Amino acid sequence: MQATIGRDLLRAGVLASYGSQKEAARECGMTESMMSRIFAGVREIAPDIKEAFSAKSVKAGIAIILEASGYKAMFNSQMRDSHPQTLLRKIEIEDTHADNARRRIAERLVDKFGDEDLSGEDIIDTRGDIKELLDEAGMIFRLIAELDGQYPSLKITELLQEKEKAVCKRLGQ
Repeated sequence: MQATIGRDLLRAGVLASYGSQKEAARECGMTESMMSRIFAGVREIAPDIKEAFSAKSVKAGIAIILEASGYKAMFNSQMRDSHPQTLLRKIEIEDTHADNARRRIAERLVDKFGDEDLSGEDIIDTRGDIKELLDEAGMIFRLIAELDGQYPSLKITELLQEKEKAVCKRLGQ
């Protein structure tokens, strides 16, 4: 294993929320050397440390999701630091493309209930539209991560934890 965009993103999130690698290591009960190995991608991240990082930083949480899911490419080119205003403008543009894609998907899939109802053209066109939706989703994740980093008083990680609790409660977990 070696450092990847996910580990670089993890480092950025952890350092922004803890202030320093030394402080992060201290709060998580590990040595700075262990923390360095995590950032370098040499050491796996323990489950309790993943939770601690995610609870402190949306960026760190996204990095952990990326690594676990294998969908690093979705955010690879998008997770560079940007000002939220710049991201909001990009999302406005992306939102127009995504809205059009949602409409096309809805029209294309009317009265189609499975693969057997899709033509080859339906599949190709729908896949292209889904790419538009994924681009928008990536930009929204990026905006949330940047807002979390630049405006800690928004306590976005708390909002995520509240949402998680509400979903678990609704599901009876």
